[in-house]
Amino acid sequence: MSIGPVGDDVTGRLLLDLLAGHGVDVRHMARRPGLATPATMLPIRPNGERPALHAPGAMATLTAADVDRDLVAAADVLHVGGPDVLGDFTRDALPDLLRFAAAHGTVVSMDLLSVGRPELVDLLRPAWEHTGYLLPNDDQIRGVTGREDLVEAAGVARAAGVGTVIVTTGAQGCVIVDDDGVDGVPAFEVPVVDTTGCGDAFTAGFLVGLGSGRAVPDAARLGTAAAALVAQGLGSDAGIVDLPSTLAFGAVA
Repeated sequence: MSIGPVGDDVTGRLLLDLLAGHGVDVRHMARRPGLATPATMLPIRPNGERPALHAPGAMATLTAADVDRDLVAAADVLHVGGPDVLGDFTRDALPDLLRFAAAHGTVVSMDLLSVGRPELVDLLRPAWEHTGYLLPNDDQIRGVTGREDLVEAAGVARAAGVGTVIVTTGAQGCVIVDDDGVDGVPAFEVPVVDTTGCGDAFTAGFLVGLGSGRAVPDAARLGTAAAALVAQGLGSDAGIVDLPSTLAFGAVA
């Protein structure tokens, strides 16, 4: 199930159709008449750089009233995508929503969308107090915390209340920092075509693994398998066919 603001434009209708076609429940998406659906275009350069042309549209219009708390309480996992771009919702509604989720046994995870700014630590701190898993990439966690060392950067988030920080590091895999210390999961060696969507694929794979009862390192390995499949195709969902094939790839690669 997905909850978020979309406009009443062609992009919004296409997005909802695509999500529904993949089995995502979109009945609780917040429609915003007269506003554009948030959209990003990534012109991939020959050297692999991906400058983002982003139109935020209705992105910052999400409110507490858009989120059905009964759904949150019934969920196994509540994943918060990009709280750094959700406007007033992150400050005014998100901390209490995540407190509610944690109180009802719902696992809370979070990623970031922007590269990050040091002042975001103060903005995100009240939400991090109720976040079980933070899943940034290396540039994001460095940008947010102002720390170059990834373990130190993860420590800033953990000191603010995050339970486990998993930092994706591209071709190096990921770094896991939690109560047990520091661990790492290497990336799969694959021919890379386009890394667009690899971070999202990692998050999806990790959460699926976690939800199926895997230990954190094993769940992270499933995340790296999903990311490796995406990296081999052009586009954010290329390479991913279904869960069984992703599990098979992760088992033998």
